[in-house]
Amino acid sequence: MRQGRAAGLAALPWAHTTEGTGINIACSHPNIQSNDYIYWYRQFPGQGPAFLVWAKSGSKDVTDPAGRLSVAGDRRSSALWLARPRLRDAAVYYCGDSVGHKWALENAGRLEKGSEPHDGAKKQ
Repeated sequence: MRQGRAAGLAALPWAHTTEGTGINIACSHPNIQSNDYIYWYRQFPGQGPAFLVWAKSGSKDVTDPAGRLSVAGDRRSSALWLARPRLRDAAVYYCGDSVGHKWALENAGRLEKGSEPHDGAKKQ
């Protein structure tokens, strides 16, 4: 889903880990502007996206799920580290960036309960 300027966000379509094993979900935002903020959301089946964390630079702790958002020095990528994901954390994770009233949101990855990807996605 995109609105406003084309942000050029890109991410892996899915991620898999075992319960309790940390995982990094990465997102690329190569067209980010100097005043943009980076946002991460998570969406459970049948629900709307729920805000997790935002940052402009550096890193920031996330409380639920426990982890950390890290923004690259050039701000062209970010990663959401989930320290000890549980089955209840299985969801679609989104990253986004914004400046003013323009924003873009991109599917950053689907953390799944099973070992097979959805929608015919292939492991990379």
